[in-house]
Amino acid sequence: MIESIEINGYKCFEELKLSGLRPVNVLVGRNAAGKTALLEAIRLALGATPTIAFNLLAGRGGYFPLQTLQTPEQFAVIWIPMFFDFDMKRQINFKITDTSTQTASLKLFFDTQKAITLSGIDSQDKSVSSLVTLITPLAFERVSGNGKSDVLYASVNQHGIVFDQGLELITSSVFFPSNWQSDAQVAGQFSQLSIAKETVDIIEIVRSQFPEIDELSIEAPMGRPNIYATTKHNSYKLPVSSISSGILKFISIMTVINSNKNGVVLIDEIENGIYYKIFPALWETLHSLALKCNTQIFLSTHSWEFLSASTPLLNEFKDDFSLIQLSQEEGTASAAVGRGEDAAAAIESGIEVRW
Repeated sequence: MIESIEINGYKCFEELKLSGLRPVNVLVGRNAAGKTALLEAIRLALGATPTIAFNLLAGRGGYFPLQTLQTPEQFAVIWIPMFFDFDMKRQINFKITDTSTQTASLKLFFDTQKAITLSGIDSQDKSVSSLVTLITPLAFERVSGNGKSDVLYASVNQHGIVFDQGLELITSSVFFPSNWQSDAQVAGQFSQLSIAKETVDIIEIVRSQFPEIDELSIEAPMGRPNIYATTKHNSYKLPVSSISSGILKFISIMTVINSNKNGVVLIDEIENGIYYKIFPALWETLHSLALKCNTQIFLSTHSWEFLSASTPLLNEFKDDFSLIQLSQEEGTASAAVGRGEDAAAAIESGIEVRW
């Protein structure tokens, strides 16, 4: 489990250190306070590969064609949003320490010593037979929890952008963006859990909260696996997505936590699409699965109803929760970590904790 994280030069975080993190960590703050950026920072710090960095940027709405010859400007514009104040001359640094005192670090910088020279045909003037382009690759300088160091690169060749591959630094992690849609990967994870007979708890929780559902299974009528439900009022099994996107999200969250034992799950705007009367059950499920699977959870929310539903658990299991309050001033984000019991007292008193 992550005990502390240090972030320097990433997005809106010029310098940030958080410690005292718990099994379940709740991020709150205004729009643009840095909640999503912090979740992304944790994902990147743990994963520490060019592919993860690219996917996080693309998930924010960026479109970057990979199979084209890149100019220096085209290559650089992909990565600019990661750098504080868009200053690509700076370095980005992460340091993560877990509860067993393992420490991992990641440094991102443009490595001028590894600049790549490419040549090609001028698309505008065919009489120019060769152009020379100098592109500086982005280095991911990594030190894993066991002390092993390596460097991965996001670079280019004549066919387009290429990413070096590597293992995650301390533990596995999964990120649910706010606009996340369940996919075949979650269905595959549910299938693996079913084979191992580890879906009993998931199905029981679903039945208790959604009585119209009897059973869950994986079906692939068109070749693509999906989670299907047997319901009380239909003759055929139905894709859960066609019954309710909120139910599917609930099932998917449980599936991913169960499939990432000893890992980290990051969920942005967790309340999206989920009916408010389900919030108490969702809190209980998150807490029980976090402890059962030894999976650390970071989640963000804007919902006062969702926060209010947490107070019984925050009072009873005060050592299992933290509240991370984020704010931003003049383009620089800051954060404070509060104890679960303090957050519960404030919420019960009607004190605004979302800043």
